Amino acid sequence: MDLIPSLQELFPSHPGRHIKLLPNKVGDPGSKKRIVTIRSGASENDYAQHLSAESTQGPGALGVFPAHPGGVAGSWIVWWVALDYDTVDVKGLYPLISTLEDFGIYSYWTAGTTGRGGHLYIFFNEPLLQDQAHKVVIAIADVSEHLSLPRPEMRPSSSAGPGTGILLPYRGAERDGYGANPLIDPVSGNYIPLENTEEEVYSTGIESLFALTKESKSYREINTASSSSEEDDFRTYAEGLEAWQEEVRRIEPLWTKNRRQDLALGLTAYGLKLGVPPARIRSDIEALEENSSEPEVPKRQEDAVDRTVRRHEEGERIAGLLYYRKAGVEPPPYNQVAPLEALLKLQLLRDRASMRLWKGMAGGTNRDVYLTLIEVGQKYGKPYDRGVEVSTSTRDLALKARVSHNSVLRSLERLKNAGLVERTSGSKGTRSGSLGLLIEQDALDCYEFPAEADLKARVGAPNSESVLRFRWGAGKLGKLSGAILEAIHRLQPSTRPEIARALNRKSRDIKRQLKKLEERGLILRDGDTYLLPPNFEEILQESLSLDGTLQTDKRHEQVYEMQREAHYVFVARQQARRRERGAAGG
Repeated sequence: MDLIPSLQELFPSHPGRHIKLLPNKVGDPGSKKRIVTIRSGASENDYAQHLSAESTQGPGALGVFPAHPGGVAGSWIVWWVALDYDTVDVKGLYPLISTLEDFGIYSYWTAGTTGRGGHLYIFFNEPLLQDQAHKVVIAIADVSEHLSLPRPEMRPSSSAGPGTGILLPYRGAERDGYGANPLIDPVSGNYIPLENTEEEVYSTGIESLFALTKESKSYREINTASSSSEEDDFRTYAEGLEAWQEEVRRIEPLWTKNRRQDLALGLTAYGLKLGVPPARIRSDIEALEENSSEPEVPKRQEDAVDRTVRRHEEGERIAGLLYYRKAGVEPPPYNQVAPLEALLKLQLLRDRASMRLWKGMAGGTNRDVYLTLIEVGQKYGKPYDRGVEVSTSTRDLALKARVSHNSVLRSLERLKNAGLVERTSGSKGTRSGSLGLLIEQDALDCYEFPAEADLKARVGAPNSESVLRFRWGAGKLGKLSGAILEAIHRLQPSTRPEIARALNRKSRDIKRQLKKLEERGLILRDGDTYLLPPNFEEILQESLSLDGTLQTDKRHEQVYEMQREAHYVFVARQQARRRERGAAGG
């Protein structure tokens, strides 16, 4: 197979120069690499020489410069950047790679052929001007330093001019498609054959790159205020209101002259996190004041509550715990539930998703990721002008959807291309890293929303339409199983054609999967109809344990926790440096 076009597509040559690795001088095998700059663009023969088996040991290897002439006179553009680490391997770079992935930035590694260090590559989905691309690599190098990693050499090495070239991967790849130093997917650890780079090497959107350059200057803080257990989680709007009413009752005897200003601010922040409407918060706080022993409604207190509401609506994090502590009152558990408007929109999205035909090999993954986003939104969602905004880490999303982290990143890109999801533009406080679940205005106008009282039964309550997620793999049930079981749960008892219609599929397409579910005991068949067994949950957990799904969940959780710990270390170090700079400046 001719691999030259694949390498040229990944790494086109600067039109005015390229570099070559020459043999060591005779009698001096231990000398430093001899690299020469050639004042012309690399020819097809130069790429062929790089790919030939003779270049595996070094001589003949090709290097290029990232910048190219742009469409505007005098401008230079960049399609990819690279960072050169001399002493760190890919395992040492996991904290950096993890941080990049949190921004939706895909990175690829190639190990050094000397056994030390290597190069980290990032490819763009559209070109950047050279000075912008240089800012991107500076931001990544800054993050690298904050993570206590060495500061790498950067390509492009300058904001203008040709700068420094870099030797390419896939040296000698004509032998087996990989060569001495192929690109590696650092998430899976798999080598990527050169002929597959078009499908397996993903480009990063420039909005993610710009978000990184912003955040590298003042990295988002991690909110560790919540320490509540799963048993205390509020899943519905009604449960949030119950928690609010309970908190108002608890606060009433504590509402005294020296405390009420701070308690008003703390209670406002708590109510907003629960999704209580601002009007309800204001009226309940007014009632607390009127029922107190010394009623007084100072204008500054009203203004403070209004400012807190505005800050919340603008996406800022509210320090509710701080005000409780200032008042000398034990704060409530900081659980959260989405506002009513978000829950109604999410119900519309859930109904539409159940009728959507999720096509292709990745359709089941896309469905699970999308439905998981909706489920997360029922707890943390926030309405905005184009739909519902959901903030969650991609690793948490991967665990909940039962797919790999890499698959989540790819699935989000596909959902974005399908017009179902977008990355929101906010990049400060709680808005960082958020995704928007999109709804057209026409759909909102035509949808018959459930009454507020019905939400408890329809959104997140026990025995509602839960998202059943299964993993791909040998012996595992696969993604289609979840959709089939949910359809049977809604329709039972139901026939195969009825289940197929509910999934927008042909009856014959689900025959094999139904048989597999029946063999596992997850469905019962009575003639032509199917239904779930009475002890479905017990059988489900046993099946997931026997096929290794629960064990896989645990392994992924442990890996992500290690990566998250590395991220926390980075944030803590940055905060310490800020305090040091503040003390020095003071």
